[in-house]
Amino acid sequence: MVPSSANNSRGTTPPARTSFEASPYFLRLRAIALALRAGSRFAVLAGTPPNLGGELPHPIHQNMTKTFVGGLTLTLFLSILVPSTPSRLVSIQRLPEETGQMCGWEEPIASSQPENLFASIQREVGPSYAMAFLQQRGRDPLPAINEVTRTPEFRTLADTYPTYTSVGINLATDEVVLQDNNLWSTRVFNRLDSTPPGAEMTQPKRIIQGRNTHIQYNNGLYIDQKNGDIYSVESDTGDRMVVFARDAQGDVVPKRELHTLHRSYAIAVDEDRLELYMTVEYPPKILVYRKEAEGDEQPIRMIKGDHTRLETPHGIAIDAKNRLLFVTNWGQAMSFDGSEVMNGCCRNQVYETGNLGSATFNSPSITVYSLDATGDTPPLRVIQGDRTQLNWPSNLAVDAETGDLYVANDVNQSVLVFTGTTYQSGNVGPARVIKGDKTGLTNPTGVFVDSKHQELWVSNLGNSSATVYPLRANGNVPPLRIIRSAPRDHVSLTFGRTAAVTYDSKRQEILVPN
Repeated sequence: MVPSSANNSRGTTPPARTSFEASPYFLRLRAIALALRAGSRFAVLAGTPPNLGGELPHPIHQNMTKTFVGGLTLTLFLSILVPSTPSRLVSIQRLPEETGQMCGWEEPIASSQPENLFASIQREVGPSYAMAFLQQRGRDPLPAINEVTRTPEFRTLADTYPTYTSVGINLATDEVVLQDNNLWSTRVFNRLDSTPPGAEMTQPKRIIQGRNTHIQYNNGLYIDQKNGDIYSVESDTGDRMVVFARDAQGDVVPKRELHTLHRSYAIAVDEDRLELYMTVEYPPKILVYRKEAEGDEQPIRMIKGDHTRLETPHGIAIDAKNRLLFVTNWGQAMSFDGSEVMNGCCRNQVYETGNLGSATFNSPSITVYSLDATGDTPPLRVIQGDRTQLNWPSNLAVDAETGDLYVANDVNQSVLVFTGTTYQSGNVGPARVIKGDKTGLTNPTGVFVDSKHQELWVSNLGNSSATVYPLRANGNVPPLRIIRSAPRDHVSLTFGRTAAVTYDSKRQEILVPN
């Protein structure tokens, strides 16, 4: 689109053009040349990713290149033949400098290549031709370079408060650690903090947040009770587990990080053998690492295969006394034969593809294994069925003294407590259920058993809060204390990695799958 020369924001008048240079046909021809030049650069980027060591272009990349260049050429060629009415630039906004790297190549692209297609076009024709297509969350739009003749009609839907996916307690320092996967932060409070009903929120004493932290959509959390280290694993775009010192704060580099598989969700540690257990949603598996593993270190063993009954595993907990491993499963199942692989987006990881037609939707479950389990081993027991009340079960925790199992039951808005889990199996109901309008539970996804103070902590994804109850609580009981990071009536948007959006004109609703 050709910007108007009137009211140039820099206060200068562009040089006069000849009648041919000012004609729309000349401008469109120039646009074609520039676009094709940028397209050829796009072909280089798409054809041979720089971290593949110069291998032949992947067929998908080749098709992307052909489709892009062919479609762009045809579109621009037709635009020459079809006359158009004069257009007027509404506004210009520079691309934000920090948008966060999501599934980027590990190695930087050579300096002789443009960073991306938009950067290529912008360098060729100047910033006044850049498309205002992206607004970074939390930043006001930059002023227009040219005159704005009407108010741009757009809004931003964003949750400006944290959403807490998991909770942990440092028993030595009396601190609560909450993992936030909306603002990409880890927040630390005092254990006895309690937000008054009339207060807007409670401010954390420390926040770990920023580009250097490598915190993104982190869900899993573990607190080392010996030295206070904070372990946190990312489940979507970053493919990392990061470890911070107890007193870390601000935009700090982790003291250690482990490169994990995509869709890792939760972690637990066997302190007796110094082994770290991690769930992976898809393809479903349990990975076991050295507790101090870092970098590209590989797991020492894994639990995977059709006989394991792992079906989109999420939460994980260890019963060290009875040497048992508990895993919550959402129930989406598929058979994998390992015969086909594809490259992952971030570190050229290898992913298995499922057998066509093998996918099923089963009831949520809790599967129980020996801590020494490995390979395609079946569970010792499975808790599954309508009496269990399981509905998108998330993180879970074991009371080391009694063996009771506490489950954050997301969609059911409850916490389920199963007793006798060393022998229970089948369609069994929980011994206790914390649920009701007095509990303050809203999409609970994290739990922590504080045996020292006989308290149960719960993180609530749906209202930016953490609630604490007596350890033996049952029924519709109010929390002993609540830590809120949002106004009292706030309901979280619970946006995840949104990939699509549509508008229901009949109901006048915006639909966003997550």
